[in-house]
Amino acid sequence: MVSSGCAKVGTEALIGDGNEGATAHPNEAYTAMTALDDEIAQRLQLYFGDRLAAYGDDPRGVDWHSAAAQQARFDALLAIGLTEGATVLDAGCGLGHLYAYLCERGIVVRYTGCDLSEAHVERARVLYPQARFIAADAARVAAAETFDYVIACGLLHLRVPRWGRWAWTLVRALYAGCRTGLAFTVPQRGYGHPPALATVDPADWSVRLRTLCPDVATTTLAPWGDAVFFLHKSVQSETRDRSARSGER
Repeated sequence: MVSSGCAKVGTEALIGDGNEGATAHPNEAYTAMTALDDEIAQRLQLYFGDRLAAYGDDPRGVDWHSAAAQQARFDALLAIGLTEGATVLDAGCGLGHLYAYLCERGIVVRYTGCDLSEAHVERARVLYPQARFIAADAARVAAAETFDYVIACGLLHLRVPRWGRWAWTLVRALYAGCRTGLAFTVPQRGYGHPPALATVDPADWSVRLRTLCPDVATTTLAPWGDAVFFLHKSVQSETRDRSARSGER
């Protein structure tokens, strides 16, 4: 739930430059990673809390430049191919605008929205009381439940400390939590995005994503400058993921 070109002055200091080093001692690694995840969560909650306080229910309240910018992402992400009655996890749901978008178009799904920002989730519940919203980390929701589709619109846009590790871990968790497909956006390198946003080379990321899922597609959303990734899960990969989860128990 982030946009290009709309970061506040001073955002770079709030989010961090993404170049922080890793903990050297292996025995300290788990503690350090947990602390880092907590720090990232706090930064994101503070950042988006400020956006909500400044802009309210407007798309800018979830850091989109405009309603058109937000809708363009929704339009692109729906190419994942949602089916009638499917279960959908809106990872980083913000104010639940994707739910409203689906309803306006008569797309009937069993929707769950989750977000780290409790303030956004509370407001989403007021706006759309018939929908299900959870104030929680998307990776934990995807680990606890399985959904037909997972959609992450803007979830990975902000640069945070060790963004690459954080984003890859989150994508893996969301993919493991879907039965049919995962679709997500990331700002694309070369479009003049502000330093507060993480950017990727779609070709590089596609290669890496294919180590996770053989069926990967990507498109560039111009003029907004986002790379949109689609991971389509096969029956075989779903069985493999189920077996892996059983083994973890």
